[in-house]
Parts: sequence; C-alpha cells; structure tokens
Amino acid sequence: MPRLCFREAAANHAALVARLLRRAFGGQAETLGISKQDHPYFAAFESADWVRRHLADGRHVVLAYLGDQAVGTVRYSLRKERHEEG
Repeated sequence: MPRLCFREAAANHAALVARLLRRAFGGQAETLGISKQDHPYFAAFESADWVRRHLADGRHVVLAYLGDQAVGTVRYSLRKERHEEG
C-alpha cells in the first residue's frame, strides 16, 4: 500500500505545483463562474511563474506524495516577527 509523505518543493517543482492547484480548483472556478479576468490570483489560474515568485519571496511550498505520485500541495509562510506562530 502506498504511503503518504510530504516533501519541500523547490523552484524546479513550480510547474507541478501549479498543475495540481489548477486541477484542484478548476472545477470550483467553473461552477462558480470565476474568471481569470475578474480574479487573476484565484488558485485555479496558478502559474509556474507565480509559484517561483512565491518561493523567491520566502514562502514555503510542500508537495504531498502518495507513493511516487504527487497528489497535493500546500503553501505557507512564517511571520517574521513571530516564527512560532507561522
């Protein structure tokens, strides 16, 4: 049975992260009528460039793998003034 594990993503994972987000949120955007023109920063319209920019700005991206297959992602940042609160 495949195990779920988490790995820190790097800039070379940007296209994969963007693809996972577009797949996860694309249906929601379609159902709710959310357009890229009206909401360009909605997750359904994520691009590899945005992911790379967020990584360069100090945000962290984690990929979830089930066996060898990437199945999800999460992004977080630590508050500079209170690291323990993240």
